[in-house]
Amino acid sequence: MKGRLLDFISASLITLSIIITIYFVINIIIYPLIGIEVNKVDNKYFISNIYENGWANNVSIYNGDEVLKVDGQSAKDNFIVNKFNRVEMAHVLVISHNNQKVEFATSYKDISLKHEIFIITSILFNLIVISLAIFLYIKAEKSISVRILIYFLLTIGLCYISSSISARGDIIGRIINTITLPLLLIFFIHFLSSIFNSSELKIITAIRLKFIYISYFILQFFLGLAFFLPVSIPSESIQLLYFSVLLFLILADIINYFFKNRNSNNIHLIKLLLTTLAISCIPFTLFYALPTIVIDKPILSAEFSSFFIILIPIFLIYTQISNKIIDINFHINKLKYFISLAFPFSILTTLSIGWVFNQNIFDIYFIFKVILIFILIVLLLYLKDFIDLKVSPHLFSDKNEFGISLYLFFQRARYKTNVESLISYIKEEIEKVITVSNVQYIRINKCENTGLWNMIDTSSSKNTEFSSHINWDYYAGGSMFECSDIFGIIIGETNKSRDLIYSSDKVTKLNPQEKMWLESLAYVSSILIENISLMEDLIKKVTYYEQSHLEEMHSSKWFSRLLFNITEKERIKLSSDLHDSILQEDLKMIRNIDRILAKSNNPLMDYELNKIKESIIDNVHLLRETCNNLRPQFLNEHGLAKAIEHLINTYKLQANFRIYYNSSIGILKISHEYEISIYRVIQELLNNAYKHSEATELNLSLYIENDKLVILYDDDGKGLEKSKVFNNDSNMGLLSIRERVLSLNGSFEINSSLQQGLHICILI
Repeated sequence: MKGRLLDFISASLITLSIIITIYFVINIIIYPLIGIEVNKVDNKYFISNIYENGWANNVSIYNGDEVLKVDGQSAKDNFIVNKFNRVEMAHVLVISHNNQKVEFATSYKDISLKHEIFIITSILFNLIVISLAIFLYIKAEKSISVRILIYFLLTIGLCYISSSISARGDIIGRIINTITLPLLLIFFIHFLSSIFNSSELKIITAIRLKFIYISYFILQFFLGLAFFLPVSIPSESIQLLYFSVLLFLILADIINYFFKNRNSNNIHLIKLLLTTLAISCIPFTLFYALPTIVIDKPILSAEFSSFFIILIPIFLIYTQISNKIIDINFHINKLKYFISLAFPFSILTTLSIGWVFNQNIFDIYFIFKVILIFILIVLLLYLKDFIDLKVSPHLFSDKNEFGISLYLFFQRARYKTNVESLISYIKEEIEKVITVSNVQYIRINKCENTGLWNMIDTSSSKNTEFSSHINWDYYAGGSMFECSDIFGIIIGETNKSRDLIYSSDKVTKLNPQEKMWLESLAYVSSILIENISLMEDLIKKVTYYEQSHLEEMHSSKWFSRLLFNITEKERIKLSSDLHDSILQEDLKMIRNIDRILAKSNNPLMDYELNKIKESIIDNVHLLRETCNNLRPQFLNEHGLAKAIEHLINTYKLQANFRIYYNSSIGILKISHEYEISIYRVIQELLNNAYKHSEATELNLSLYIENDKLVILYDDDGKGLEKSKVFNNDSNMGLLSIRERVLSLNGSFEINSSLQQGLHICILI
């Protein structure tokens, strides 16, 4: 209930901030800043000061002139003139200059460029922070720190834009500015208290925080009373003094913590915080707030001295969403890259414009132009990046998506077990993706005497003379080449040979996307072929070793154990890869479909999406089961006995035969290697029965006898011819079981005949 109430408050404040912002923007557009301060003398109002960046500074209005009328109303009857001693929010002024009445119409064409930039900046900044607040409200976890961060963002946005409308004498703008200026710092302190306390960094105590809130409400109460009093009270100076005191107090607390805990693990966050506060708030305090309090005249205007306050929300957003909602480091690196591209181009562009139009490059307006062009270029780079992400798969090929096809190629190529089949598959893939019809494989050799490269074998002699026109010393394996109307990839290399796959049927030149795809294909293919070749050589050596050293192989079991251990590691790796890639992508797709269904109002589309979702869920279950088979977590977490029970219960649900299981092994004190081997033996026995036995009943017993683990297996299936037990491809599982048992110095006995079931006794 409390959470819903806080959500309602957050949503209401966001809505209210949007309404107030719209009101401020409308008034800013309608009324340019006039910038006239007046003094009342004998019931007349004379101009005492003209604001440097206001409209009046750029027209023929001077100090000492009398303000006669404001929008057709006598100056003494105008509320803003009477209450704030300012002339603002007016379209027409009547001024007496040297006893001559002059009528002026206010407009933005007479406003300084610096003030226009400030107006645009304040509006954009407010829109950005409101957008961030909405983003956090929708996406982020509803913790207290996130809620305070939302309040802070809304407050700083309104404070920044209300300073512009407050200067115009708008009552709502004055009230919002009075409320938000100290409150933004209080919310900042509250947010720090929240995140640091959760990190066990006690910088701001709860008592200190309560005292700050109480003092703020007392201040607002007296400033509210002062608004209705007939006497003039320096409300702005009091407000600025309170802000400055709060700032120096929080700085003192952070500096004190820094020196006491300089070896803390989180000291980098404290350094970042100190830097942010120093850069963002000290210029405003030193050059605007304190001079206004002491000498009633700021050194810098509020809009320029407060510009760096925008760093505070950047810091807070970073601390809150860093690697939680989005990969913030990825986006920071992307921003660095875009800045490195945009900065030199914006400098060169602005210098060129300045040279053509003979502008002073050291002028403040020229610098603002550089900044504006720089920001626009960065935004355009982000836009290009977004567009590329959305439409690039369809830009360069009307039927092929190169990235997806390469991914699918890699997935399918994993199941190719020899070089010849992989080369055939590569040729098919090139024909399909590049849309050519004649893809060939050749090998070229380097002649030792002449140093020339010549073709030594090919399936077709057409267009093979190109091989002698290229210096293949400059082309390594995993690269792409082009020669006239022929292109190809190098999938293998030695010092004296190159293996090529090429085509001469491409009608047009390769486009950049096709070249990039071919280079990636060449690189991946060369690695796959090299690995397959190494595996083939290893298998040949192992086979030879087994055949020529059979007795030695049986007397030395370490070799088989080594192979099984390697297999287990590969299974673990494959399970991890499946879990971290395909499984996660499937889960992400399910969440995306749920998000689309929540917004959809089309029953037919909902039906189709739900069918797709159910298929993906089935795939998720299958993948999870596969991962569990490859890497049995139950074994690691609960031990061998429980893992075997879990495995048997799983097969009971899947198999169409009854399983009778009896075990008295309890907790075995054996190595993990033995545990996984025994588990794999049981798994393979059950899998063999499930796929091949056609049994109706299966009996499995495990017990300890004479310090040996005994595994007895019996089924009433179709059985096997004893002479063909290990000479049939369908019996590879039994062969694997025997080799694994023998590698553990165990014994394996099998008894079977056709239609008499299968009986196995294993001792380990």
